[in-house]
Amino acid sequence: MSPTTEITPVHDGDMFAIPIDTDRAYIGQVVANTEGALYVIVFNWIEPKLDEISYISNVPNSDPLFATLTFDSRFRPHMWKVVGHAEPDADRFLPAFSYGTINPGQVRITNFFDTIHRDATPEEAAAIPTRKYRSPMRLEKALRAREGLLPHLSSYDEFIYHPTPTSASLFRS
Repeated sequence: MSPTTEITPVHDGDMFAIPIDTDRAYIGQVVANTEGALYVIVFNWIEPKLDEISYISNVPNSDPLFATLTFDSRFRPHMWKVVGHAEPDADRFLPAFSYGTINPGQVRITNFFDTIHRDATPEEAAAIPTRKYRSPMRLEKALRAREGLLPHLSSYDEFIYHPTPTSASLFRS
């Protein structure tokens, strides 16, 4: 790969910057890697000067703004930059997922890593989202729209973080 297309490896806990303009960036964290995808949280934290992030360890204590399963393609030189590391709060953030079965009306749930499965209660079926992968570029555009730099599209709302039952709370995993 050439230097312009080489992807920087990212790891659980890596804190990264998603630029929204030439000076500012939102800070996110890789909570987990799975099956070629990353589960990321973007915090309600904008850094005005990326070369002087002095409180990076405080970012995970701020409110989560967006969350999604996405891909690592934006971790290329001059795109999303790893700016630090902090232990991810997997118990707080890693969701459980639901999925249908071939039996009509039957919903199953699984832990984040898809290693434990069981039938969902009706309440769980209503509260637990299905697994969806979203483009990292779309996440970046949603953040720019939030700052008024792009028009807001209703589809960007799918990135908004909503607490849902987690893998830890349902499966202790």
